[in-house]
Amino acid sequence: MTPLKTPHTGFGATDGTFTVYCANTPSTTALDPHKITPICYQDIEQINSDNGNGWRKIFNVYAKILFEINSMTFKDWQSLRNEYLLQTHCAHSLILNPIDITKTQNVQLIMGKGFALSFFDEPDIQWITPKIAHVKLADYPNTFITPYFDYRQFNNADITEFANIIKNIAKF
Repeated sequence: MTPLKTPHTGFGATDGTFTVYCANTPSTTALDPHKITPICYQDIEQINSDNGNGWRKIFNVYAKILFEINSMTFKDWQSLRNEYLLQTHCAHSLILNPIDITKTQNVQLIMGKGFALSFFDEPDIQWITPKIAHVKLADYPNTFITPYFDYRQFNNADITEFANIIKNIAKF
């Protein structure tokens, strides 16, 4: 595993194998502006309460993706969200408003084409489906571009399709 380097800010594991990059940052006391911090489900609920429905969608879609890729011992995605998502013992992270994308063999998702194009040029991106792309650069072999984590842009069928792509390309 390649640990994320500062100045990344976000939630979850600093040395995780699965990272999501988001252009936005919620207003919350759970966020340390200088590092990646594990959070608990109560923090997620507080972020949702303080920042609106958009953050609830981000956390829910993230949990659904992880559950589709590997349900582990969880009975459903809600249990994964409540008991595992971005917590101390997890193997994933949510990086907020980054200034760069880490070069790594680990799986990385960038939410939104517009945001991804601030890091990569269009010729470096291969669209696998109309909504999902793979970065073709050698330093980013398991980096993908997804729609923003919103049910209308990234519905359950899209999540299942994407999970299958991750399993095939990233051997996750």
